[in-house]
Amino acid sequence: MIRWCSWCKTYLGESPPWQSYQFTHALCAKCRRSVRFDDPAITEDAHRLSLWYAQLRLYAKKGNVDSFLELINQASDLKVKPLDLMIGVVQPILYEIGDLWARGSVTVAHEHQFTSVALTLLTAVYSHYKELEGTRRAHRGDILLANAEGNYHTLGIQLVALSLASRSIPHDIAYPGLPTREIVDLVKRQKPKILGISIALPTQLKSVRELAEGLQSLPSGERPEMYIGGIAVRDGLLLPKELNISVCTSLFEFPGLSDDEELVSGSDLLR
Repeated sequence: MIRWCSWCKTYLGESPPWQSYQFTHALCAKCRRSVRFDDPAITEDAHRLSLWYAQLRLYAKKGNVDSFLELINQASDLKVKPLDLMIGVVQPILYEIGDLWARGSVTVAHEHQFTSVALTLLTAVYSHYKELEGTRRAHRGDILLANAEGNYHTLGIQLVALSLASRSIPHDIAYPGLPTREIVDLVKRQKPKILGISIALPTQLKSVRELAEGLQSLPSGERPEMYIGGIAVRDGLLLPKELNISVCTSLFEFPGLSDDEELVSGSDLLR
């Protein structure tokens, strides 16, 4: 389920069931303190956002790019901010298209087409918000993001980078799918405290294991904490405990991106 604050239109992350791409509405802690529960505008806005998102999903599944982009342009009218648009709208829709492709319901060309649309939108966000571009280029931060060897799906890791940039957290990003030995060499040179790895397929776990073993050769003070995320992890891939890698099934589980806002559940809000 995709969680949103019904008042300020802030994306609040996902919750089980992970394969459900419906909206569930809540209030973030800030809005809970300042908004009246009986304000009819809350319910009206929640329904407008839900209908808009449902239409976007429909156009995406049908492959109707022009109509999809027309609705994307309405995001500002709905008070959806660019970062929330990318993370909370475009990304879940791409997850859904990926699931449909895996089940043979859409073609690989269909999936690639909407991934290309998403990358174009991502470039537009950086072009509009120059401060994000500056943070993205602040190399030698404490966080290094990389795709696992063989993972050539770059959008997911770029969305993590966008979220870090929006919080002014310096980071570096290496993609797509560097060989494991090159990631180890990069860690040796840059000495990050945190290494975030993205995988798309369960078969890429082999390279993650090799990476973890390669990092064990580093002095303890130069060995980063490892975090792993991506479609395969989100779909329930289990990691051997001996790898000592933290799993991120949600963007907000990555260091610096935690969402600790107290929420009002959708059922309390819309009953």
